Parts: sequence; structure tokens; C-alpha cells
Amino acid sequence: MFGLTGAQLLIAALLLSLTWFLIKILWSHQESSTPASPLRRSLTITVDIDAAADRVWKKVVDWERQGEWMFATSVWLAPGSVRHGVGAEVVAYTGPGAKRASASNLPLARIFGGFIDHMVIVQWEPPVRCEVLHVGKVVRGVGVFEVQPLTDQRARFIWSEVVELPFGYLGALGWPLIALGTRVAVKFSLNRLASTFKSNPA
Repeated sequence: MFGLTGAQLLIAALLLSLTWFLIKILWSHQESSTPASPLRRSLTITVDIDAAADRVWKKVVDWERQGEWMFATSVWLAPGSVRHGVGAEVVAYTGPGAKRASASNLPLARIFGGFIDHMVIVQWEPPVRCEVLHVGKVVRGVGVFEVQPLTDQRARFIWSEVVELPFGYLGALGWPLIALGTRVAVKFSLNRLASTFKSNPA
């Protein structure tokens, strides 16, 4: 399903759980240590989609429906935020109980590995590019959504992150595991995004 077997999906879930656990441990150390210039690492994942670029764009910036294709994630607008454009604030919860999560209902299961990702849009170029600044306690850095038209009915979606690693070089040591878990989960999500257009080609 969505390009991954059941075994691969189980591995993805385990890797993501380990990733969340590692991130929480690193940030607990970071908050009690002296601030330093953060180390950064980048990650880029792409998927080609059988749909026009404008349809892909509308789908990926429909914040509340991102949970339909994002792995173990629910997304909503921050209270009082505008919906789109520079300055809009988007919040995502990733982890156990994500499908029932909302701004007013964060699952208790988050203590076992879930985390909140608070984002502020800093660049808005529809229907091509959205850049966000991650400003939460767990995820910090810059994320970018890009949609590139390939033909009239085919587009490439690019998900890029430049992540600020917590706890200096200890965070750098943990980055390979974090990157692997994130890459598997995001690739699964992007494959699922692409599949939504195959099931609804109109």
C-alpha cells in the first residue's frame, strides 16, 4: 500500500518512534545547557504526481486535510491565525493518537513520543513555494514545500528541511537515525499524497 509493504510500514513506525524518543532526550539536555550556535543538517525528499501543479498546490496547503496523507500527523491553524500568506501560523502534532489530535485535544499518548511542531510562514509564493520557520521546542529550522510543473497534468512535489540539531555534536551523532526515520516517514507520506490523485483524478 502506497509503495510500502506492511513490514516496511512497521519498520517506518519503529524508526519514527525511536526518532521522536531521541529528539525528546536531546532537547531535554538542550534546555538545561548553555545556548550555542546550532548545527544544521538538510533533508530533501521528492515525489512525482500525476496531477496538474495547481491541484497539487491546493492539496498540500490545505492544512487541516494534511493528516489524510501525512504519516501519524494532524495539522491545524494556530488560534487567531490567518489561513495563508506570510505570518500565518500552522501547528502539527506527530505521534501516537494523531488522528484524534487538535488544538483543544492533545492526546495523552504524546508523552510516549509525540511532539508539537509550531510553524510560521515566512515566504509565500503560490502556487510554487511555501517556506516555514519551525519555532517550537522540538523542531527548529526551516521547511519548504515546492511544486514544480512537469507537464500540464504532472508535477513534482519537493519537501525540504534544514534542521537545527539540538545539543551540538551529540545531536549530530544522533542525526543519522533521525534522518532515516524522518526520510522513511516522509517518503511514505508523499507516496500517499500522490495516490490520492490516482483515486480522484478529476
